[in-house]
Amino acid sequence: MEKSLQHYFQEAGTAYRYRPDETIFMQEDEASLIYYIAEGRVRVFSVTEDGDEITFEVLHTGRIFGESSFFYGKKRPVTIKSINDVVLYACRQDRLFPYFSEAPELAIEIIKSLSASNDHMALLLKQAYLYDRYQTVASFLLDMDRQYSGHLDAENRMPFTHEQIAESTGLARVTVSRVLKEFQKQGLIELGYGKIRVLNHEGLKNKIRSDKA
Repeated sequence: MEKSLQHYFQEAGTAYRYRPDETIFMQEDEASLIYYIAEGRVRVFSVTEDGDEITFEVLHTGRIFGESSFFYGKKRPVTIKSINDVVLYACRQDRLFPYFSEAPELAIEIIKSLSASNDHMALLLKQAYLYDRYQTVASFLLDMDRQYSGHLDAENRMPFTHEQIAESTGLARVTVSRVLKEFQKQGLIELGYGKIRVLNHEGLKNKIRSDKA
């Protein structure tokens, strides 16, 4: 979301601060708020009947979440926890809606967020059923590099560990580490401590187009 729209969430909502690994809301909670991330990152995941956690997405500063349940009045389909120190603005429907007439672009941004969530779910299905491990990791890196545009660090690196990528892709951590090391050897990415920089976008796209490493 454009930074110029952040003040609407500040005016309509309430600020909340979370330390790392704190729950923001849980699966099956009643939905009454939409959230804007002013600082930090959160993890979106679901818990299976066996207690396993399946990560769907990691959201960063400037992103919105909780909008689908917020508009449709349904229970939360996922759990969301903070990854690092997080500052959120939480808004009730009746407090945020009046701003739509003043700033139609605010409504458009929320619709875009819903569309982006649908696109991301479609990508997850591709990764799960159509892609091999190389395609899955390459797809994840390109998707995250696009989402983090404007939020990368001074060296254009994304803040992801091998474990976080494994959780987000459904691959084993050792598999992710091997693929990342191969990509680094091929000059596609640069690895750092908890950081990844994409060096060759076209090379990663070629990994997705091919079913071979």
